[in-house]
Amino acid sequence: TEARKLILDMVEPLEPVACFLSDAHGRRLHQTVKAPEDQPAFDRSAMDGYAVALQDTSDRYRIVGVVEPGEGEELKVGRGECVRIFTGARLPAGLSKVIPQEQASVEGDWMRPTKRSESTWVRHRGEDAQAGDVLLKPGVLLGAGEVSMLASVGVVYPVVSQRPVIVHI
Repeated sequence: TEARKLILDMVEPLEPVACFLSDAHGRRLHQTVKAPEDQPAFDRSAMDGYAVALQDTSDRYRIVGVVEPGEGEELKVGRGECVRIFTGARLPAGLSKVIPQEQASVEGDWMRPTKRSESTWVRHRGEDAQAGDVLLKPGVLLGAGEVSMLASVGVVYPVVSQRPVIVHI
């Protein structure tokens, strides 16, 4: 035990370093990582299907447009109308439910729900994290999930522990 104490007295912690995200796996994080914005940043569809207003229980809906992920154009949708929407796409204002394509029948410009589920199939703004929420704390060991989270919030040069250099004598 005296030899161990002697060795530990001579060891100094390595200074943390910023490294490329691709080199961060397996290292300890030395910074607090917070959500830069709400996650998701807006209400979005969790399924491919048809977006409608939650309170609109029409028997059928006229399809008045299509919304794909990344589109920013705002569509006006009234009672008895819907939009074709894809997974991850922003819900147009006033729409709060997605009827999955598997629960709908389409004939020309009209969609008829074949089943009405309790789920809205919507991922609401901020349901995963609110802007400023701590996502990762210092000391966490960076695995695949943690590295993916760093990438998703734009941390490409995380401050991490250095890889030790070990010499056997």
